[in-house]
Amino acid sequence: MNTKPLSYCLPVLVALLLAAASAVAQTNPPAPPAPPAVPPGPIIVPGDARLTPEELKARIEERRTASSNPVNAVDAAVVSITGTNDLAAEIAKLKFERTPEALLQAVKSQQADAALSAAESFRIAVLLGDWTAVGATLRKLPPRDATRAYTRLLEALAGASQSVADFYRQTPRGGSPGMLEEDGEPSARSGSAAKASPLLSADFYALLDAAPADLTAAQIPPLAALVKIAIGNAGKKDFLVRLETGMRGFGGPTPEGRKLAAQLLSALDWIADAGPYLPLERAQWDQAETLQLVLTLEHFTQTGIQKRDERQLRRAAEVCAFMMQTSRFGDGERGLFRQATDRFVKLLPALEPADAEQLLREYFLTQPTILNDLLLALGESGQQAQRNQTDLNLRGQSLATQNLLLRVLAARKSAPPESVNLLVMNWLTEAETTYRSGEARPEEEDLDNPFIYRPPSYYARRRNQPKVVPPEIILTNAPPAALIRRLNDGLAQRVKLTRLKVNLMDPKEPMTLETLAAYLKEHPGYERELCQDYLAAWVKKRSVPPEDPNITRMRNLGYVISRQQQSAGGIPLTRLRQNKNVADYRELLAALRALSPEPLPPGAIVQGFMVIHSGAEVYRAADIEAIFGPPEKMNRAELLQLLTGMRTKLREQWRDPQTQQQAGTNRTEEEAKDEVSRGYRTALELARRGLTEENADWPQFIVRGQLFFDASEFEFARQVKLTEYVSLRDEAFASYRRAAQIYGARVPELARGQWTLEPYQMWFFVMLGASDLSQLTRAAARSDPGLSQIGDAMRALPGEAAEGHLRKFGEMLGTLLSQVPGNMRQRFLSAGLQVVGADHPSAAIAQAALKNYEELLDEVALRVTLDGPARVGHRQPFGVVVSLEHTRQLARESGGFGKYLQNATAQRPGGLVNPNLAAQANYRDNFRKNIHAALEETFEIVGITFHDATVRPIDLPREGWQSTPLAYLLLRAKEAAVDRLPSIQLDMDFSDTSGQVVLPVRSQVEPLDAKDPEAPARPCADLALTFSMDERDWRRDGRVVVEVSAKAMGVIPPHTQLFDFEQAGFTVEVTDNGLSINEFVSDGKTTQARADRNWQFTYQRQKDARGAAVLQFPAVKPGIPVASAEYQHYQDADLLKLEPAAAAAGIRLHTATSRTLQIAGWLGGLLLVAAAVWFWRRSQKRHAAQATETLALPAELTPFSVVAFLRRLHHERAEQLDDATREKLRAEIAAIEAAYFRAATPAPTAPDVSSIARRWWEWAR
Repeated sequence: MNTKPLSYCLPVLVALLLAAASAVAQTNPPAPPAPPAVPPGPIIVPGDARLTPEELKARIEERRTASSNPVNAVDAAVVSITGTNDLAAEIAKLKFERTPEALLQAVKSQQADAALSAAESFRIAVLLGDWTAVGATLRKLPPRDATRAYTRLLEALAGASQSVADFYRQTPRGGSPGMLEEDGEPSARSGSAAKASPLLSADFYALLDAAPADLTAAQIPPLAALVKIAIGNAGKKDFLVRLETGMRGFGGPTPEGRKLAAQLLSALDWIADAGPYLPLERAQWDQAETLQLVLTLEHFTQTGIQKRDERQLRRAAEVCAFMMQTSRFGDGERGLFRQATDRFVKLLPALEPADAEQLLREYFLTQPTILNDLLLALGESGQQAQRNQTDLNLRGQSLATQNLLLRVLAARKSAPPESVNLLVMNWLTEAETTYRSGEARPEEEDLDNPFIYRPPSYYARRRNQPKVVPPEIILTNAPPAALIRRLNDGLAQRVKLTRLKVNLMDPKEPMTLETLAAYLKEHPGYERELCQDYLAAWVKKRSVPPEDPNITRMRNLGYVISRQQQSAGGIPLTRLRQNKNVADYRELLAALRALSPEPLPPGAIVQGFMVIHSGAEVYRAADIEAIFGPPEKMNRAELLQLLTGMRTKLREQWRDPQTQQQAGTNRTEEEAKDEVSRGYRTALELARRGLTEENADWPQFIVRGQLFFDASEFEFARQVKLTEYVSLRDEAFASYRRAAQIYGARVPELARGQWTLEPYQMWFFVMLGASDLSQLTRAAARSDPGLSQIGDAMRALPGEAAEGHLRKFGEMLGTLLSQVPGNMRQRFLSAGLQVVGADHPSAAIAQAALKNYEELLDEVALRVTLDGPARVGHRQPFGVVVSLEHTRQLARESGGFGKYLQNATAQRPGGLVNPNLAAQANYRDNFRKNIHAALEETFEIVGITFHDATVRPIDLPREGWQSTPLAYLLLRAKEAAVDRLPSIQLDMDFSDTSGQVVLPVRSQVEPLDAKDPEAPARPCADLALTFSMDERDWRRDGRVVVEVSAKAMGVIPPHTQLFDFEQAGFTVEVTDNGLSINEFVSDGKTTQARADRNWQFTYQRQKDARGAAVLQFPAVKPGIPVASAEYQHYQDADLLKLEPAAAAAGIRLHTATSRTLQIAGWLGGLLLVAAAVWFWRRSQKRHAAQATETLALPAELTPFSVVAFLRRLHHERAEQLDDATREKLRAEIAAIEAAYFRAATPAPTAPDVSSIARRWWEWAR
């Protein structure tokens, strides 16, 4: 194909076009120049070029402004002569999607060397919003084609546009995460909404200006749609002002424009603003057109409803009556009559019932044709309301409107028209939907609960669920009895039956047994069904408390009231009321059984019995026999239903403390357990007497076995006598065995399709430790012989039944595997294969899964390692390293094993609880429990220190294997007989095709020797010791305290193995503060347990010792390596460090003077004091002045100067100090020394030395 640019042949084209123009000019007068409708020259776009809308618009404008060029003028003339018809046809086929993709497609559709066609130029002008160019192009078309093209444009834009608000609210295109809801469902705003472009108010008004002629009524639908999109309520005021002036034939002063304006406002649902364009006064009605009257009716109706103005509603009724009186609707006015009927249907429910009935009687009943049309309109309106399943107000209002006309028709003596059946069927549809739903109102109380996490799609589904009209509204708007009698017999009976059933649903609407009996006498055949409904209504009446009127009023206002809020503060069901319920229930059952020739459903009877009881009260045998009779004569189905219900309540509700609390029973936990025990005894007695060997079938023995097993487990938890527990358990297993025997005896009579696995499956479950699969949470399995009995029972079946049942059992293992709790799957499969046989072909899935579990366990092992020799003794703690050995591949695929060293968190950001996270295991706590369960019987667990979750595995000598350190245990054997470390279990979770599986990984049994009281010191590396001697109490009490702190890697030995601490001349008391492992760490090569331990050695000088003494620090015993040792002691208030050599020499302790010298000194001192007193008495004034001068406050009050001042005061004013004052002075001196001299920095609560000094100085004065 030749792709040369068009400019190469431009001179030839110019010459040809000039010649053609000259010929035309000779035969036709010149026409005034007009702007070209399309760009006058070719727009050349390279194949890969992508022009922005602004660039493309600029090029089009550039070509348009070049219209003075003679060549381009000729081009435009040729187009105007030959292309208008083709252009109109092409415009009719165009799509006007105003998106960047559509613009790019329009440009790329042109060849690089070709001009845009007129239709494409028109399309691009629409895409770019160049409404001036659009109008210019349309005005070049013939009037009819221009109007058709403009209408097509309006319709296209109405379907491909959206408001600015919707446009900016929608989810961005391009794979944003917001395009999908949280559960993977596509967003509701994706799809077609993403392709709609915004239409602004300026676009709309410019689009109106582009109209080739005044608009007509035919263009109102797309025009109204565009007004809603581009103008909306925000621009309504400006729009109404423009409409009053006139817009392209709408509004303005002309009658036609005013009529079109009213129609447009009606289409916009703005008819309340159409008053200026309508004949609102009665004098104007005679000259008004019928359409104007219909719109006036709508105006008055909407205004009255919006403003709650009954005067406007009466005006609407007057307009309706006027149109009927003047017979405005002839045979040619059927369309207008339908419009009037639609508006009348909206008016009826707004009028007072009496006014509405009068209007119907006076103006509609007398005209059969109009009445029939009204019935059809109401029927169609009702069906449209039913399709809106979420708007209960609309549906209820529609029922009320239809019922209004039905009441009017029922008052007539003549037969109703056939079309009345349409309204009756509408009511039946709603009534039957309400009855089938089984509830009076939708359950919405937890839709907006902020404490329950749900994905957004959950709320969308709940809000869009179909809702049902409440029974009270259904009954209020039921067809009148007078009208029902005139219906055909089949429809009349259906209405009566439905009304009766809905009436039974609502406990607020009581119905006597006499009413029920009368209906059954008239319409036999429904006895069992209606008696069951009556029973349910009776039970509901006594079990559902009446709703508080305040709650009803709040719900009518739109509030959502939860059941908890409704039932708060309710009165508990007393025993007296419960006895009354039982007596009334017995009488009711007798009456209903007399009415129904068929037995009532056992489930309904038992359910009613359960409901009339308090949820916290266990059934009493007397109450049961009062309703159902003695167990030996009870209906077998009712007995089974009752036992099953009691079993469920005994396992859940009756033992739940919260249920007891809510019921206000005030029982203690032990009393509640006694009640459950009584309930089990009652149920077991019913089972023993009612389900005997002679008359019970195999399903009943399964129920019997489940009940006995649950009772045995409950009593075992209460620690009853072992004989009672064994008796209950054996009877449970005997019941399952008997069920299998009864079923096996009946197998020859059964067809292959009637075979069932239930007897053997339930027997298998109870062997695993639970009566139901959902309760299988612990490995309490029976011994292998017990499991083998199940397989033997199936193999004993006759003929092909044996292999058939074994095959079903093997397939069951694989089918139910995903329902088995993860920590029981391995046990479930291994036990199941013991039943069916390890090599049975039907158990291929179970065999493969179990083999997969075994292969996983072959790649991982839990290892316990003694930290030191196996001789551990039974008085001192020893260390154990727990690690997980595994293959490198398993660690890589599982992402490491650090999760077993931490607990899962169920908290989401914002405080919400995520149920998926909440279900995760607290791995570290579970592992700790397993350690305690395995060891605490024979060992005292001093401490468990876990590694942090960032643990690094250590390579092992075995190729491809690693070891992940988990924990360091500090243990002490409880007795000398302990000779092994039991196996410890770690529950590890893996994922397979059936879901998560938890496999128990067990450690080896490690031998050890604990028979000796003492054992050699455990390994202890990097031992660091700190000795601190405090001899400040030596002078007064002869006591010295030495504190020793030790830090090391491993188990630090006791002081008896670590130190020589006895000293001659002293007794010593040792306080051991215990060993603790602070941290368990590893560096990828080795593991280390960082420990610390400290002691306090209190040395007391022996009573017979005299003179000064030298005290040695405790010495480390030979052979124990010490990494570092630090020595320090107190000198006055200072803690001084000592060199090792000085510490080895000991600390010299200076003693006080002998007691004889002390006595002599005190006697001399007394003589001196006596002389001083005599001298003081002679010169009292001089001594007082000297004392004041001597005890003057220090110039600078510091801790040192204040202590010196207080000591001088203590010495110089000793004779003035009584015992209490002296002790107080000493205490304050000691407090200052402790705060300022013994610590590195003053304590935050150090005493105020300034205030202390001033206080004592004042005392001394």
